[in-house]
Amino acid sequence: MVKLGSDSVGALVRSYAKGPLGLSFLMAWIYGTFYSSMVWSGENVAISELPWIASMLLSGLLGLVGFFACRRRSAVMLESRRWLPIVAALLCAFGMVLVGLCRRYEVASPLVIVLCVIPVAGGFSLLTVLWGSRVSRYDEAMIEFSVPMSFIIARIIYAALGLLDPFASFAVMVALPFVSAAFLRFRSSSSEDLERVRATSSMQTGGSISTIRPFSETRGIVAATAMLMVFRFGYGVIRIAADGPAAQGWWYVLLMLFVPVTVFGVFVVLALTSARSITSSLVTRWTLPVLLLAFALVPVDASVGHLWSRLANSVVSIVLQAFFWILLAKVAHRHPGSAPFFFSCYLIGLGLGMAFGECCGLLAASLLGETLAQLSLPFVAAAVVAVVMALEERSRSFGVEGDVRTTSESRAGQLAEDGVVDALDAMLSDQARRMAVSYKLSPREEEIVAYLLAGRNRPYIRDTLFISLNTVNTHIKNAFAKMDIHSQQELLDIARAEFPTRLPERSSSHPNWRAKRIR
Repeated sequence: MVKLGSDSVGALVRSYAKGPLGLSFLMAWIYGTFYSSMVWSGENVAISELPWIASMLLSGLLGLVGFFACRRRSAVMLESRRWLPIVAALLCAFGMVLVGLCRRYEVASPLVIVLCVIPVAGGFSLLTVLWGSRVSRYDEAMIEFSVPMSFIIARIIYAALGLLDPFASFAVMVALPFVSAAFLRFRSSSSEDLERVRATSSMQTGGSISTIRPFSETRGIVAATAMLMVFRFGYGVIRIAADGPAAQGWWYVLLMLFVPVTVFGVFVVLALTSARSITSSLVTRWTLPVLLLAFALVPVDASVGHLWSRLANSVVSIVLQAFFWILLAKVAHRHPGSAPFFFSCYLIGLGLGMAFGECCGLLAASLLGETLAQLSLPFVAAAVVAVVMALEERSRSFGVEGDVRTTSESRAGQLAEDGVVDALDAMLSDQARRMAVSYKLSPREEEIVAYLLAGRNRPYIRDTLFISLNTVNTHIKNAFAKMDIHSQQELLDIARAEFPTRLPERSSSHPNWRAKRIR
């Protein structure tokens, strides 16, 4: 997280109003189109969800096309084609009008409905990639500010649309993609305020920008995409299982606006102050319990339980999407031209996950019946947890600055240094083991001491071992008490004085292979 002064905060707000504000109109359109009955509704849940299952599936397939197209190129600059935002907005509006006409004239043919949502899927996918490219051009301070703010404003617009006359809300929905496209065509990145923010944050972070080639070799991106897909699968299942009448009155305010925005705001503040950064591990740790709560609430009292389940599911949706937007935008910012690749992966996880989840939910409801389908939800939840835990280890490094090393030069350097890194790890592990024997440390305390000897901080240990920060602090406190020390520096002093060690000798032409006394 980048700390900025009051003048920089003012510059952020002014620059946000000139550019990234348009992202909020896209998100409001997405909420109104894919997550409500403002555009389409049917006589049963299967017909009601058919257009959005088809559009999400098509968006995921378009993401696959973008994935394979971008992985062969070192940089893809879409913003130079200034006609693309207008084309995307036209596709969104045209598709919505077609779906609205189907609703108006009660066209129930699945084939006709699927054909009508093809433009919607195309426009949605293109606008997502274009906005991902735009947001990734800003520095981390602007990304951390603009993405959460856009999601909050979008939620407010979405809640307001539900209070309008159906015809008026539909007209506003058709106009939202054009408003978003207008902001895309406005080149706000050249403004003086944004340059001041960039200068401030670059001086404080000292970060560097690199290129990435090829994109498909980025460590963790495939696992992170699969994790997003699994979460969206769970979201889709709950969306079908917790289907019910629309919320009214105070329930509408709670479900649509107050609770999702409040919980999301708390999560963002905690992520950017306590955790200091957003990683896929953090997203997993915070989102999974809320998703499991949504699963647990489905069987509780058919009407109220479904409303609470939809509320928890709504929180999962907004937190998951916003955190992945921040994560992907920050990674793409460090690798110019890579945003289309990363946000194509986002479309894959977002679209295919939701489509598969809703299809499985509908299939279970039709084959098992409502009662048995609800009884099977704990098994679905357990499967989601198991898959997420399996993917978490592989995706943990994604989004951590400095961990993505995929250029040809860095790959060569990585190969040359692998032996040294392995030797250092073995040396520190042996040092921690001898200290554990001497001071009677537990296995977990020994593991944490090894990380401290390597210079790792407590948030890093928390994310690596997948335990809470309080647990890390408790283990460190106990280990320090056994050693009669009070700081990490004292730990390093003891290690050097009482447990000296050497790098192992190896015959290699690499200049780093030489014995070194650690004092």
